[in-house]
Amino acid sequence: MNLKILASTFLMTLLVFSPSIARASTPQTVMALDDTFVIDQDPNSAFGEEPYLIVANSDEGGLAFAFMMFNLSEVSYEFNASSEIRLRLRCLNTTSPHVISVHWCLNNTWNGNNLTFVSSVNFSVATLTESFVNVFSNDAWYEWTVTQTVHAAFENGYNKLTLVLKVEGTHTGFEYAAFYSKEASPVGNGPRLVFTYLTPSNSMDTAIKILFASSVVGGIIIVAYRFSRKREKYHKKSRFQHRSVRSTE
Repeated sequence: MNLKILASTFLMTLLVFSPSIARASTPQTVMALDDTFVIDQDPNSAFGEEPYLIVANSDEGGLAFAFMMFNLSEVSYEFNASSEIRLRLRCLNTTSPHVISVHWCLNNTWNGNNLTFVSSVNFSVATLTESFVNVFSNDAWYEWTVTQTVHAAFENGYNKLTLVLKVEGTHTGFEYAAFYSKEASPVGNGPRLVFTYLTPSNSMDTAIKILFASSVVGGIIIVAYRFSRKREKYHKKSRFQHRSVRSTE
């Protein structure tokens, strides 16, 4: 048997068994500390007590942004390369499909009772977005990946995180999308961050399986190597005898 094939088999065995060394963590959920929305059609009003969050960008519906604040100090979380963090919201109503993006806002001093469209104008909101989602169904859950955003907030010492939802592109008519806010009933429908990651497994059974598979494949490689060496010696001996016979003729 070709040694290259056996070596490839050995590597594939490790690849197949290695993922079982890690296991997915139980997701940790952090509910919104505060949330609200602002709209240019009513620029001096606060909507922190409303059971919904409006986002819009249309000629009749106006320009509206949703703000959500999360307390990162509540997170008992270990970051690694497998970390995944998602913003999760439940859509209350959407008049038509809307592509909605999520942005990091550096301002965390606001609250739902004092934030207005006018007071939000000077906020530092990231132009770039980490993810977009096409919202098209009512009473459905939607998720935005915010892994890099949350990592950056932790690395820069923020204990609170504000995320802003914006509609990408302009719609005609009275168009908008609405999501359940933290004031909505039941409470479980409010915005939340969901943290998941992989943790090392302590399973001895997994380790034994990997060692056994490695030993078996390694043994096959050794046997095949010895056999190939013997076959090589046999061929050399045959060629020598063949030349000897021809020289005596």
